[in-house]
Amino acid sequence: MGRTCLGMASRGELVAIVDMIIKAERCQTDQETSDQPNGHVPGKRQVTFAGRKMAQDSNTMITSIIWKLSRKKMRPDEWRLMAKHWNFTPEQIRAIEQQDSGTKIYKEQAYRVMIIWLHGIGAESNPAKGLFEALVMLGHTRTAGTSRQHGSS
Repeated sequence: MGRTCLGMASRGELVAIVDMIIKAERCQTDQETSDQPNGHVPGKRQVTFAGRKMAQDSNTMITSIIWKLSRKKMRPDEWRLMAKHWNFTPEQIRAIEQQDSGTKIYKEQAYRVMIIWLHGIGAESNPAKGLFEALVMLGHTRTAGTSRQHGSS
């Protein structure tokens, strides 16, 4: 990691700042790939840094599912595969990886990746479907089915 904002925040152990920078980068990448003249992707939620409360009950439910998945179902290194599946850059993955150490830290890293992904998906997107696809990719087919049922109700 060079002398980027993300690299410096990561080396400084500033977890919240790293997560905000990654969210902003992912939002900016989506805007740059948009065909819209003003750079806005229709239905795409804009990143906010004011700690906006999620208003939708479905997001609250998905957040709860994500917490349970990260704590009980994820195995070491699966968070990296999930991040790659959701098009996180290698620098973003290294920043998340560099921040923490310990034997069970992969659970926190998995939670962070899933939350960053959730905050960046479009309003018309179905988070349960995206989570389902990622879990199937990881081989968690039974868990994927259960999370999809809970997330889409």
